[in-house]
Amino acid sequence: MPIKEDKVPAKSIAQQKLMAIAKHSPSKVLPKNKGVLEMSKESLGDFASTKLKGLPQRVKSGKNVLAKIVSGKGSSILRGIAKGRN
Repeated sequence: MPIKEDKVPAKSIAQQKLMAIAKHSPSKVLPKNKGVLEMSKESLGDFASTKLKGLPQRVKSGKNVLAKIVSGKGSSILRGIAKGRN
C-alpha cells in the first residue's frame, strides 16, 4: 500500500475559494489566476477541502511589495524600510 502524502491546507479563505472554483468551474477562474489550473485535480481538492474556521480572509504577500519596488512605485515602502519600519 503506497504512503499517502499529507493534505496541503489553504493559507486563507480566498485561497480555499479559488481552489474550489478551479476544481469545479475552471472556466470561472480569472485570467490572473490561470496558473492554478495547471495543478492536479487531487491537489486542488486538498486545498479546497480545507476547513475555513480560523483562516484569515486574505494573507498579505511580499511579492506585491517587491513588484511595487521594482516598478518604481515603492518609494514610500523603501523610506519606511530605511527608517526601520516594515
